Amino acid sequence: MTPQEIFDTVATHLFTQGHRAFDDNLNQCAYRTQDGSMCAVGCLIQDYYKPSMDTNAYGTDIRTVYSLYKSDLPDWIESNMNLLVSLQDVHDVDWSWNSVDTLKDALITVAIHNELNSDILNSFERFG
Repeated sequence: MTPQEIFDTVATHLFTQGHRAFDDNLNQCAYRTQDGSMCAVGCLIQDYYKPSMDTNAYGTDIRTVYSLYKSDLPDWIESNMNLLVSLQDVHDVDWSWNSVDTLKDALITVAIHNELNSDILNSFERFG
């Protein structure tokens, strides 16, 4: 995947899902929750996901998960690590979800820092 494809896919996913993928049992954001919700990175690795990615003893940061599951994940993860970390951070922070505008603002910042086009965000007026 290219950085632009990653950004557009994640933005579309976050606005369509409309909420964080938060696992109450783990008390943390998760790549995938029991109800099928997925985080910013989780939506990109659906075909590669293993439940232990959410429950390993080292944490769910994509850098950590990639180091543990490198052989199971696609190569483009490593070459886009900074972008993925930024998108994961946007997903995980409560205030990103205060409104459509706050999520857009957070994603625009990611787009600017990664020299990406943020026009996809104009497609979303509400969550869901």
